[in-house]
Amino acid sequence: EWLPLRPGCEGLAAQVLARLAARELGGAARDGLARLALAAAAEACGVSLARFQRLARRFVTALAQ
Repeated sequence: EWLPLRPGCEGLAAQVLARLAARELGGAARDGLARLALAAAAEACGVSLARFQRLARRFVTALAQ
């Protein structure tokens, strides 16, 4: 799924997805990911947190198959 990220936010978006995927899998995020403010990071990327959450669920679901 294409996300209309603000230029330069690719790494931050990856961190948001990693943290949300860890949460979906029932694990705790480690290191810097644990301190990542999800709502603020999503806003900085220009994508809603809800959209990131849906995408993270899709990733986790795909891994389970």
